[in-house]
This record gives sequence, C-alpha cells and structure tokens, in this order.
Amino acid sequence: MQEGWGLAYDDARGVVYGTDGSSKLFTFDPADWSQPRPPLEVSDAARGLPINGLNELEMVEGELWANVLPLHYHKASPCVARVDPATGAVKGWVDLSALRPASRQGVQRQRANYVTNGLAYKRNAAGRPTLYATGKQ
Repeated sequence: MQEGWGLAYDDARGVVYGTDGSSKLFTFDPADWSQPRPPLEVSDAARGLPINGLNELEMVEGELWANVLPLHYHKASPCVARVDPATGAVKGWVDLSALRPASRQGVQRQRANYVTNGLAYKRNAAGRPTLYATGKQ
C-alpha cells in the first residue's frame, strides 16, 4: 500500500482493511501489520469495472463500506460502495447525494470538494443504526 487513504477494523475477522486510493483492498493483521493475503481488486461485476478511488472505509453489519472519490476522472461522487470484504465484489451502492443541499455554497461551487469523505457507523442504546458522513470540507 503506497498511501493510506482509509482503514477499518473488522471485529468478526480480526483484521484491518486499508485503501490507497486505487481499486485495491488491502488486508492487515493488526498484531504485526503483515498482509495475510494479496490485495483484492474491488469491482462492480454488474458493470465489469474496477472501482478506483477507494477512500474512507467503515464496517457496517458485516459489509465494508467505502467512499469512492473518482477525482482522477475529474468528477465528484456522492457514492459509497458496499463491498464484500471476502471477495472484493461490490454488493450495492449507497447514494448520499441528498446531503448536497446541506453543504455550504462555497463547497457546492467546487465540484472536486463536493464529496463525502468520512464514514462512521454505530447502533445506539436502543439498537437503531446510524451512519455518519462528513464532507471533504
């Protein structure tokens, strides 16, 4: 992994997943940061495409959710890929574009900054799931 763009701990498997902004998903043993398996290619089988720009990661109910920042295509993205951490296959997409109107006007005018950039997930005391998303700015 050349750069660290996102990390997430998988409590069920006892591993850490990492991204470097490419389409690769890296797996690490948190005890010594060794890589127990080669990187997986994250791809959308329905479209037959690798998913470049993997950024922030978060474990959500056994799935690995990944912000996608396709800035090398000169586009912004409100999308989060739902990835099977065992295979790298994209199981579906979460569209967070409904959050855009809440962004500051200055951010809305700069498409490269008009993206989700951070994810966090938890269940409250009543068991209600909540996903938190932050923007690049």
